[in-house]
Amino acid sequence: MFIADLDRPWLDTPFLIQGFLLQEQEDLRTLQRLCRYVGVDLRRSTIDLSALHELFDPPSPGKKRPLKSPHSFIKQPLAPPGVALTSYSDQAPFEEELPRASETYDRTKETLAEVVHGALTGNDLRIDRIDEVVDEMVESMISNPDAMMWVSRLQKEDVKTYSHGIRVSVYLVAFGRHLGFPTPELHQLGMAGLLLDLGKINTPRALLEKRGKLTPEEFEEVKRHVDHGLELLAGSPLLHTNVLEGIAQHHERLNGRGYPKGLEGDDIGIFGRMTGIVDSFAALTSPRPYESTISPSEALGKLYEASGEYFHRPLLERFVQAIGAFPVGSLVELSTGEIAVVVRHNRVRRLQPSVLLITDPGKRPLDRPMGFDLLYQKTVGKDAPVRIRCGLPADAYDIDTSGFYVGQAFTERPSSPPPH
Repeated sequence: MFIADLDRPWLDTPFLIQGFLLQEQEDLRTLQRLCRYVGVDLRRSTIDLSALHELFDPPSPGKKRPLKSPHSFIKQPLAPPGVALTSYSDQAPFEEELPRASETYDRTKETLAEVVHGALTGNDLRIDRIDEVVDEMVESMISNPDAMMWVSRLQKEDVKTYSHGIRVSVYLVAFGRHLGFPTPELHQLGMAGLLLDLGKINTPRALLEKRGKLTPEEFEEVKRHVDHGLELLAGSPLLHTNVLEGIAQHHERLNGRGYPKGLEGDDIGIFGRMTGIVDSFAALTSPRPYESTISPSEALGKLYEASGEYFHRPLLERFVQAIGAFPVGSLVELSTGEIAVVVRHNRVRRLQPSVLLITDPGKRPLDRPMGFDLLYQKTVGKDAPVRIRCGLPADAYDIDTSGFYVGQAFTERPSSPPPH
């Protein structure tokens, strides 16, 4: 059933999106624990509506009542066909996994640069090297995904370091881990993320860095990067068909208005739908020459508004659950005025994460960042609990977060509100 309303504010629950398709026993138990009743939207549910109509509004004897057709819903699976899903739990604390995540990120960046250089010079692409670093990335993220997402998010992004592909790769692995994909499929997602924009090496740099709207002719040239990438990767024995699907379809959209083939609905595979969501999210939250950067929470809102028509809504909802409304590494403003970076999510209440305070209420940088856990805080007198007021874009207040990912005191957990 599609849960449309609760008997309490959505912000008081772990559910990050207002409205979701109830498919997991864990979510059902959470609803039973928190709510006495919920509202269900039958048009957006995927169960047999005729049975529900008979249950709630039985027809008069001998009279048949016509049923309205349910809201259009593309019944695409949330896993590759024939794949047995698994359940993951964190194997190491965030602090312990952080050094390995940092080293893996650096090796991935170096390796991707080597592959791109090989493509530019006509040498071997060394996909085997990409294979190795993706193995390391998947191992780290199975252990604790927050560490790699932290490192990736706080890196400065520019075209030359190809950090967009790394960020897409990291989010895709986190996405697949949340869905329960086994290790081989997580590896395929990581490969697709790293390589999906490889074809842009054949796109004129002036078009990629152009400020303002592209002309129709320029946009057609940029769109060719998908085919260019597939041509560069053609014949590589190390690339699974799922990887190629993710690369080929990451700009396809459910309504058929994507490119390069204009696929629609069920013609877009699970890897294509996932890469489309993640690539769009990473683009919206990263510096771009032609448009302002927006906060992760605002980007997720934009994607959700476009879901159903452009993106597979059940998958998008799972992506939000995977990375959180305020993803690890994102900037937020607290209700007390401080600017903070999200460090880790609390599994009980995802809207009350652990953060690293980096400014005072006047937005002046602190001499030493301070850890603060929004879930375990204690209030003083009539002070209201500290909450996240809003998410911020990565370049807000000209704050440079790139130096915060190594050597910080993440183990701090002050229980009192931050100083005003």
